[in-house]
Amino acid sequence: MRHIVIVGLLLAPGLIREANAQNAGLRWSGLWYADYYYVLRSPDQALGDQNGFTFRRLYLTADWSPHARLRGRVRLEADDRSFSTDGRLAPFLRDLYVQLTPWKGHWLTIGICPTPAFEIREAGWGYRSLERTILDLNRIVSTRDFGLSLQGPITGEVSYWLMFGNNSGLRLEQDKFKRLYGGLSWQRENGPALNLYTDYGRYQGGRWFSTVAAYAGLHSRSGRMGLEAFAHRFSRPIGPGDRYQGISLFGVLPLGAHLRAVGRGDLLWRNREEERSRLYYALVGLDWSMAPELNLIPNLYWSRQSTDPRGSWTARITLYWRF
Repeated sequence: MRHIVIVGLLLAPGLIREANAQNAGLRWSGLWYADYYYVLRSPDQALGDQNGFTFRRLYLTADWSPHARLRGRVRLEADDRSFSTDGRLAPFLRDLYVQLTPWKGHWLTIGICPTPAFEIREAGWGYRSLERTILDLNRIVSTRDFGLSLQGPITGEVSYWLMFGNNSGLRLEQDKFKRLYGGLSWQRENGPALNLYTDYGRYQGGRWFSTVAAYAGLHSRSGRMGLEAFAHRFSRPIGPGDRYQGISLFGVLPLGAHLRAVGRGDLLWRNREEERSRLYYALVGLDWSMAPELNLIPNLYWSRQSTDPRGSWTARITLYWRF
């Protein structure tokens, strides 16, 4: 079965164009992130000068919308971590949900679906091909969960998003405890955007966790910039528990019709009973739009633990293909 899926993904671009032309209400699409990387410096001497070709993400998506009040999505994903024990590619379900609108503009979703923490942040950042947003990168919040969500407008520019989920991400549910998510956004077209996000959940033994995050950005044709901050707390039966705080700043500046400069910096504080540390991260790149569906992005990636005075440096050439 796995081999059939992989062959299907390789043949996808041509099949997608034909299927979209023949099936009203059903649309196929996909994307691919691939890199050539070279480790310029690493605290792990075994990684020094390591280089090679790799891919970080592959999507194949089917969106179904028979009419204006009903839609659904099935998405297969493979990434640089989705390999079986024998080292072979192992695609998995990323999305599997159906949506209906109980009243105009509001959508009720059930299934494996996006959580409320990422839509406006990922739209502002726009370079998942280079790196995930800070909440996703540090696994503070999963981008997907199996549950029930409701989202829609409060006014023309203000919207809400609520969700009740398993808190198991893409894995099967293992316990009786759940997670509550909530988000409130204000956004103007080609203008400022604000988002407040929070969640709460419980674990076995009376332990609990919570997250609070805020995002402010400017999304315009002349460029994009954004600032995100979060605080996450995980309780313990005894003691103050674990605390994580983070901040992320990014900017995207057009340099011409087909060229953009990209930059981002993150800082993460980890306060745990066994250690206190900081993690720094930054990247810079040039995004060359070779075609409407194809981008080539040379970029330089730096990260450092507070215990390492120099950190690690990796140069990459990233290919971003949409089909």
